[in-house]
Amino acid sequence: KLDYLRTKNGTDRPTVTFATGTPIANSIGELYTMTHYLAPQVLDELGLSGVNSWAHNFTGRKTEIGFSPGGRIRPETRISMYENVGELAQSLSSAVDTVTRNDITVDLPELRTGQNITISFDTDQQTQDLIQDLNWREAHQPDTPDAAKIDNPLKIINDGKAASLDPRLANLPYTPGVGRIAEVTNTIVEEWHSTKNTEYLDQQGETSPNKGGLQIVFCDRGTPKPDGSFSIYEAIREELADKGMDKDRIAFIHEWENDRTRLWEKCNNGQIDVLIANTAKMATGANIQSRAVALHHVDVPWRPADLEQREGRILRQGNQNDNVAIYNYVGKGTYDGHSWATVERKQRYINQIWNADRSMRSMQPIEADGLNAVAHNKAIATGNEDFVKEAELSAKVERLEAAAGEHAAVAASNKNQRKKAVNDIKLESAT
Repeated sequence: KLDYLRTKNGTDRPTVTFATGTPIANSIGELYTMTHYLAPQVLDELGLSGVNSWAHNFTGRKTEIGFSPGGRIRPETRISMYENVGELAQSLSSAVDTVTRNDITVDLPELRTGQNITISFDTDQQTQDLIQDLNWREAHQPDTPDAAKIDNPLKIINDGKAASLDPRLANLPYTPGVGRIAEVTNTIVEEWHSTKNTEYLDQQGETSPNKGGLQIVFCDRGTPKPDGSFSIYEAIREELADKGMDKDRIAFIHEWENDRTRLWEKCNNGQIDVLIANTAKMATGANIQSRAVALHHVDVPWRPADLEQREGRILRQGNQNDNVAIYNYVGKGTYDGHSWATVERKQRYINQIWNADRSMRSMQPIEADGLNAVAHNKAIATGNEDFVKEAELSAKVERLEAAAGEHAAVAASNKNQRKKAVNDIKLESAT
């Protein structure tokens, strides 16, 4: 369609405008798609005829031994590095106008402590034992053609995340008062007590008769099930009710599938104290910021775009609170710490791209953590982060040794060319 419009209107006239808060969701490679849609002439000027040509200029690849879903050994070529990053940022400047949060002149609420508040907690003994078992499972993967179907690193990580979120998700006994749900509900209740008498204005600018702020809770796992089986949402609501909050003022977005507009109104009018949702259902299009005083990341979002959209529900124009709080929950000895570090690293790289940092020559791919899964599991099982540090440093040494080898080869080639040039000069002088 866009090619047709350009043919009809001419390439010297604007054809389409994209507006998004998250143009890069998870991979720098998405920039090719954006450029292909918005500015194909830039690709033509650079002589990049397709995605393979773009990848050849802006990525470095590495072939490693991998496994098929059936467990067969096969070579896999992956992006190991993004290269010429400064030029990549420059190529987008003619087609992309970036406005960051720092460029917005409207009043936005400030984070209460200047940054997200991290709450760490101990997990129960059953969960700790399961996480210890993950390291054994990693070291004893089945050596059969169907090994990946029986157990694999992704399944191990998934089991660990489920157990650390709530042991009941991993079919383990639950210890009341210990773990994530206890920390989340304690924090919500504290916020509720400190803000339940706060006065807000209604949509007409008059003092609303309904007092109290709104708290937003995000959790992508353990969502409500049609069969009524255990869910994190119900567990949170039941514990909040046990701690004195009104159960009828705690809403799940899943209960309002057919009347979201009415739900948004109730949140902004002070009729809802806590709204629990997953990223897919409430990361965009939810204008519930009027009274939003706190946001809770019960689990870790997968992508930087998800994190940005979640926090955009509270750090938003129209919020009547000058200061707000965003809470990250990290279980000690679980995958939480690494997952948060990964998302934050991805977001940092994306910010560098949009700030058009010309000093960057290369960066690691943000869509993969680049570390060995065994190192992660060892670090989590033992509580010793040196396993992860060892993997990071080993990867860094490998990159530096490769760069040193390339430098030595170029230096030797230049030396030989210089020697040949000197000999040629001498021969010409002699004749």
